Amino acid sequence: MFKETDIKDCTTCPFNAKAFKFLTKEELELVNKNRHEVAYKPGEIIFKQNSAYTHVVSFNRGLAKIYLEGYNGKQLIIRLVKPNEFIASPGLNPNSKHYYSISALEQSTVCFLETSVIKMIFKQNHIFQEMLMRDIHSYYSKTLQKLININQKHRHGRIAEALIYLSEEIYESEDFSLTISKRELADMAGISTESSFRILKELHDQGSIRIQKKHVEILDKGYLQQLSETG
Repeated sequence: MFKETDIKDCTTCPFNAKAFKFLTKEELELVNKNRHEVAYKPGEIIFKQNSAYTHVVSFNRGLAKIYLEGYNGKQLIIRLVKPNEFIASPGLNPNSKHYYSISALEQSTVCFLETSVIKMIFKQNHIFQEMLMRDIHSYYSKTLQKLININQKHRHGRIAEALIYLSEEIYESEDFSLTISKRELADMAGISTESSFRILKELHDQGSIRIQKKHVEILDKGYLQQLSETG
């Protein structure tokens, strides 16, 4: 189960979301007084789809997945979450619900902040509001694009897109070890695990990637990009 970690000072925390640099010292102190830092083990749920939306999340350490829960336990992973990201809905409506779930993939820590406090700061700091909402809308725009790609691309294009995403945005290398399972890679592409295994083997056999257990090396990124774009 999760546990609350030692409280740190928001004014000196290196894991703050980018928009937090636009807060005054007094506003950071207000956030600090109204936050709860919680540690999660891999596999633990940070919040669940359809649960009450009372807090926003500042992701501090580790790696997590944002996913939609479907029928029969199926998941569609929208994206992964890295440190310094702020997770909230565009409207920050405290009477709403979470439309997706988040669970930890690695040992992770997050800060829960009351939506009422963030909305209070919005009223007096419009630059912070603008920067934070810009980031939130950017994430939602990427989510919509993800759903479009799932609908329009073939399975090979989806796997290629997932590998490029992991390489460029998560591991920042063309040679990396997966911290997600092969099933979660399939969930990112919106295909079955069996189809994912088959496509990865095809890409390995033709020399586009080298994959051994959970280690992946991208050998022909140009081909993967072409495959992703053409679907």
